[in-house]
Order: sequence, then structure tokens, then C-alpha cells
Amino acid sequence: MFNTKPSTIREIQSWINKRRTNAEYQLKKTDPSDPFYEYLLGRIDYCKSYTDKLDAMMGKKLPPNKRAKRMD
Repeated sequence: MFNTKPSTIREIQSWINKRRTNAEYQLKKTDPSDPFYEYLLGRIDYCKSYTDKLDAMMGKKLPPNKRAKRMD
């Protein structure tokens, strides 16, 4: 089960933001004509959307894990 406490979510977001910062740094050094440039833009957008999803989960109760019930 995923912990939705704000401190836990902030810790995960911190890890994601480090990856986003790294991608932004690489983006500054990459020429816009390079195919890797588009990948980096997509990566930055993905990181932003993922942190937004985590913000939406903060403090909410999540449904029980269906997979865990089948294993019992």
C-alpha cells in the first residue's frame, strides 16, 4: 500500500525533481536540432505531470490492493 502522508510524497517528489533538474541541465547543453532534445522535453513534461499526480494523492485514502487480496 502506498503511503499518502505529505512527508512521504514530498520525499518522492524530491527524487523526481532531481531527475527533472538533470534533464533541464542537459537540455541547456543540447542543440535543438538534436533528436535527444525532444526526448528531454518529453522527460521534463513527464516529471512535472508525475509530481502533479502525487500532489493530488496527498492525504487521500487509496483503495485496497486487489492483488494482495488474491494472495490470501
